[in-house]
Amino acid sequence: MKLSRMFALTSVCTLGLIASPLFAEEAATKVCAESGTCPVSGEVDAALAKLPQMTFLVGDQETTCSRSAGTMAEAAGKPVQYKVGDQAFDTKEEAFTTLVTRTEEMVSKFTTPSTCKVSGKTTIAGKSCNCPIEAGTMAKKVQAATQLVSMKYQVGDETCSCPNSAAAMAKKAGVKTTFVVDGTETQCEMTARLALARAKYKAAVKALASAAPAKAGSDS
Repeated sequence: MKLSRMFALTSVCTLGLIASPLFAEEAATKVCAESGTCPVSGEVDAALAKLPQMTFLVGDQETTCSRSAGTMAEAAGKPVQYKVGDQAFDTKEEAFTTLVTRTEEMVSKFTTPSTCKVSGKTTIAGKSCNCPIEAGTMAKKVQAATQLVSMKYQVGDETCSCPNSAAAMAKKAGVKTTFVVDGTETQCEMTARLALARAKYKAAVKALASAAPAKAGSDS
């Protein structure tokens, strides 16, 4: 069998922007209308580029396109490897699991306020400030935005928010659970976890990007 047929394509859900609180959304809309550009979208795109990604290796050649990797593998007569960060894996499953866990870890750290003991500066969602009151406001915005993002579980015609209830319903009905994140559906729990982490990350970035232009000292 040809390598290109043996190579399974990897499909990862990439969700749209998650709505932040209304006041932030209105501020962003006003800026976009007045300038003719959308700084929020640009900041979100730049932030997304910092998330862990999976690339494909064929020998010493690396690509972000699974189809190109399959073509390269067939031409070179070599297997495709999967790379996440500086680690290479022989199977898609190993790489994807690493991608999910690394993304979740990064998002958790990104959305949690961290204060430097030396400078007193607090950082959250890529933004930094020296004022504890402002830091508290930023943290509340991020928390409010990320709480709007959740995973739902669909079993047949029923939907719930509890994974244990969903598992029991699925077992009783003899069907698989469908995971729903922001309207996107999948029956792969790992794909759903990745989608949820990325959606929370987008929501956090957008919540602070929707505010006034960053002051000096902001860390983007």
